[in-house]
Amino acid sequence: MNSLGAIILDGNGAQTQWPVDLLLENANLPTIQDEVYLDVSDLKILAFDLEVASPGGVPDPKVDPIIMIGLADASGTRVLTYGRSGEGMETCTDERDMIKRFSSIVQEGDYDVLLGYNSDSFDLPFLRTRARRNGLRLCLGRDLSEVTYQPGSIMGRSIIRGRINIDLYPPVRRMLNLPTYKLAEVFTHLSGGEKEELTAVDIERFWRSEGDDEAKRIAEYCASDVEATMHIAMDVLPTLIELSKHTKQLLADVARMGQSQMVEWLLIREAHRRGELVPNKPTSSELSSRRRESYEGGYVLEPRKGLQEAI
Repeated sequence: MNSLGAIILDGNGAQTQWPVDLLLENANLPTIQDEVYLDVSDLKILAFDLEVASPGGVPDPKVDPIIMIGLADASGTRVLTYGRSGEGMETCTDERDMIKRFSSIVQEGDYDVLLGYNSDSFDLPFLRTRARRNGLRLCLGRDLSEVTYQPGSIMGRSIIRGRINIDLYPPVRRMLNLPTYKLAEVFTHLSGGEKEELTAVDIERFWRSEGDDEAKRIAEYCASDVEATMHIAMDVLPTLIELSKHTKQLLADVARMGQSQMVEWLLIREAHRRGELVPNKPTSSELSSRRRESYEGGYVLEPRKGLQEAI
């Protein structure tokens, strides 16, 4: 069963202005039960993807507008846009109205998981900047808080309070060995199917044409992107969930962890099971001191070349 650990809280129900089913007052955590799990099918999942009109080819959130936002969940796919209309498109007044509509969909749907592909590095930071350029705050948290950005050593991550935010790009790179990790390539590798492809030049040209037919091409491409993201998630999430269960780390953290970090958490978990204390990580001075020390290694026997008989 694909499942996630559940924490059971005791408390008194209270009124709330937030879009959640229940708010607990004076809540406490009686016990943590490792074997209490929710099926992943019980989670509300929303995949999203942006399309941007950029004449320079490299989108700049200070000047280039978001023209479409693709959304996919259990009920299907839709594309938010403005200034255009057509099948599969929900038309908003302008970019500002579209971003507000996206935020309201997240809040009204009360989604547990938000999925993107390269969303930590592109979609969410771009959305937040465009929201601020339009005088808005990108409030996607369950407590109506704004998306915040946390810098990282390789790539940063966006924090959405109360929701599991997963960027599929890092775990896909970790799990698959492919020549490139473009969304279309990964989708084809996992599904065997093909998806609509447009270049940044195509998108810019179609959008500037101001025709509904051209806008439909962009919308179909946007829809194919977000559907591909959801398809990849269904392949990748079960593995991430199992890693989360074994390392006892949050699903959003596991999605961004390297292999060595996960091994560390497995060792920490085993040490806890044995009742052993885990030493603190060495300081910079301790690491420098260790590097100055050297030890003679063991003898490495050179293997004999050729086919050998079993011993």
